[in-house]
Amino acid sequence: MTDILRITAICASLLLLMSCQERVDHNPAATSSEPEVFVGYEGITNRLILRNGLFYKPFETEPFSGRYEDRTDGYLAWEQTYEKGVPIGVRYSWYKNGQIKSETAIGISYRGFDEDGALTQQADLTGDYWLYTFYYKGQATGMACKLPGLNENVDLELCGASIP
Repeated sequence: MTDILRITAICASLLLLMSCQERVDHNPAATSSEPEVFVGYEGITNRLILRNGLFYKPFETEPFSGRYEDRTDGYLAWEQTYEKGVPIGVRYSWYKNGQIKSETAIGISYRGFDEDGALTQQADLTGDYWLYTFYYKGQATGMACKLPGLNENVDLELCGASIP
């Protein structure tokens, strides 16, 4: 009989303790102000999918919002932030040694670097044209002006530049 009383007392104590505790929401997405981070590895289920001009997580019906990190080759190869399926901000990519490889502000600018971190190329949208500047050991070695989507050079003056 004392065992039954002891078990009853323990259960009553546990119920009392549980009723006094504050409710905790175990859904971090519901309380976090941090954007979602989606990490891509090998395989289609770990990559963003482009549908009708917007990016989605696999098997999702809502466009992806958050930061995507591509780690396909076992290191952080590149990252991009998305808002409602559209890339926003700057896309960064890295070499396996951790050195920055490129910075791309979509539709605005691009900076490319070698594995030692030296600037090798930059491109800036100037009006309707892209102005490319090429570097070797920190020195500008050439320039090109191109229309978006075309691979042929046009007069540098269209980009508001002259040969250095």
